[in-house]
Formats: sequence, structure tokens, C-alpha cells
Amino acid sequence: MLIFKLASASLLVCGLMLTAACGGNSQSNPTGGNAAKTSGDPIKVGAIVELTGGAALSGKFKQQGIELAVEQINKEGGIMGRPVQAVFEDDQTSNPGAVSAYQKLISQNVVAVIGSIRSTETQALDPYIRNAKIPMLFGGTDDKLTQAGNEWLLRFRPPDRFAAETLVDYTANDLQKKRIAIIYSSETFGENGKNLVAAELKKRGLEPAAVIPYTQGNKNWTPILDNIKRSDADAVLTYMNVSEDSALLLKQYRQMGLQQTYVGAPASVSNVTLNLAKEAAEGIYGVGDYVPNQNEANKKFTAAFQAKFGQIPDGFAGWVYDAMMALKKAIDQEKSTAPDKIRQGILSIKGWEGTEGVYDFDPNGDGLHGYTVVKIENGTQKIIKMVNFKK
Repeated sequence: MLIFKLASASLLVCGLMLTAACGGNSQSNPTGGNAAKTSGDPIKVGAIVELTGGAALSGKFKQQGIELAVEQINKEGGIMGRPVQAVFEDDQTSNPGAVSAYQKLISQNVVAVIGSIRSTETQALDPYIRNAKIPMLFGGTDDKLTQAGNEWLLRFRPPDRFAAETLVDYTANDLQKKRIAIIYSSETFGENGKNLVAAELKKRGLEPAAVIPYTQGNKNWTPILDNIKRSDADAVLTYMNVSEDSALLLKQYRQMGLQQTYVGAPASVSNVTLNLAKEAAEGIYGVGDYVPNQNEANKKFTAAFQAKFGQIPDGFAGWVYDAMMALKKAIDQEKSTAPDKIRQGILSIKGWEGTEGVYDFDPNGDGLHGYTVVKIENGTQKIIKMVNFKK
């Protein structure tokens, strides 16, 4: 295991490079700060992170979000007076990689695991989570994940049914688009999202102008975009969860001269997408559960993240930061690191403002219940409207 203390964004990059070069998958951050006294054995928190593979750029944000939370928690005296230690394992942006990472983590006496933002990985991990009986704080948004009776799953992003309703309502009603084509990733997240979007269109008496799947990591979007051109679509709605894919699609979308209004799920408006797509993302719409400076907690987080790492964070960093802070809140409240006590403490969180919004956990383990519509202007997210749903 590689153990180190991160002091800056540059050291983080070096740490990631060292991991890749050495073939190592496990990293730890034992303290991250020394302003307040901590004592005793560290409380270990496992984290499944995309250090390599197709989403490694997003994984960097995720690791940084956790590192910032660990640093702040330890500066404030840790959890129950004990230091917190984050233990990272690389999921290689794949289901087998996620399973391997999880198995390594639960062998290291972690009290909880911060999991994947991808529903397909969480789905693959489900039987292992049930067997381990350790809280999994995750970001995958497939509704079914918290409806299948796995009590150890605790979600820190709003589920897809809210995203689909917000996307379709804004596109059909606010933008007045009635011939909407759907491009979606052909895995758990995308399939579920496509079905929810189609259902929302049907509620409004609409049928998709085209429904087109793609495989994650796709490099050639010409056949898909040719299909869009041949359709009578006046808007394109994308349901994708890999920012690198979103960026490449947007670049080729512009290169091929498509004029249809573009509206996307959260990955379409992430920092990674905007940084890679640059001007190709200008003018698109999207929904996000995380928008920089959307509330007071977010403003403080954004300022601290920018001061430490020299860039503005996005949702990949935000939800894991919230998860770490909620974990501290739960353990301090219950005065225990027992798995059932941690679960109980997180489920009791009501009206707590995090970077992603106000958390009100329901019995299924869902903490958030709303999305924000944004438009990309001058390379940044401009808030158009915020939509909250009743539980």
C-alpha cells in the first residue's frame, strides 16, 4: 500500500502518476491537517476511484474531493477525536475493476466505502455489499438501486426519475421542442435513463424522434449523428455518464453542423466535459445536481477546493465531499463506527445543506430530491431554474 499525505494539487497529480507507473491500486491519506489534536487508531474510509481508464479525469476530481474533506475533518479534531484515513482503490472505470477494488477495501478494516458514480458498477457490487454489510455511500443514479432491498446502499445524488422529468419538462415545455431524439449509453445508467425519458415524453403525448444507443468509449459519432440529421428532430437529449464521451460527442456534433437544441444529463455539463469540449459546449443545456456556488455550503466548498487545487470543482468532487461530511456527522451523532449505527445516523440526516443541496434521507437511502437546469455560457454553468420534488 502506498501511504502519503497530499499537500497540493501538484502532489496529487504526482501521486496518481506514481500509482499508474508502479501498478499500485491502493493509496491512503492518514491526516491531511494538524490544526486540532487527534489521537488513537485512524478511522479508515474506503474509496473506489477511477484512477485509470476512460473516466480517470473525473476520478481525479473525486479523489480531490475526498482529500479535501479528510483534511478539513482532521483539522477540526477528526471523528470522535480520532484521525480519519482515506484508502483509495482504482476501479479502472470498469465493473470488474470496481469489484476488485471493493474486495481489497473491505479487507482493510474500513468502516464505510465511498462507491461509484456509475450505476452499472454499483449494480455489479450489490451482492458483495449485501454480504459485507458495510455502508456504501454511492453516487449512481439508477432508481432501482435503492429499491431492491439492499439496506447498505446510501445515495448522495438524486435518482434518475427526477433528472428525466426535469430534462423532458424543460425541453418540451420551456424550450417548446416536440420532436426530441434520445442518445443514451447502452448500460444500466443509460438504459434506465432512456426508459424514463421515453415515459416522460409519453406522458406529454410525445414520441421520440429517434432512439439511439452507443457504447461507452465510442470515438466515432458520425453514424449516430447522421441518424439524427436524417430524423426530423428539433432537439437532442443525451443520457450519458462519462464526461469524456460527452465532450467528444459535442465536438463532432459541432463539426457536423447539427443545429438541433442540445440538452443533456449531468455529465454533459460537468467540468471535465466543459474543459475538453471548450467552445463546442457553448449554448447547450443540461441538468445538474451540482452547480458551483448554488448554495452557501457549495460556496465554501468551491472556495476551499479552488484554494487547494487551483481549479473549480464539479459534482464528481462535490458528492463525495458531502458523503465524507455526512459520515462524520453520523458517527459523531451515534458515537459509534458500527455499520448499523453509521447507517442509522445517515438515514436520520434531515434538512442538512451540503454542496449538492439539502439532504433529507428517506427510508430507501435516497438523500437528494431535485435537479438544477443550467445553460453553458462563456464556458460556465448559468443556473436557469431549480426543481425540487417531494418525496
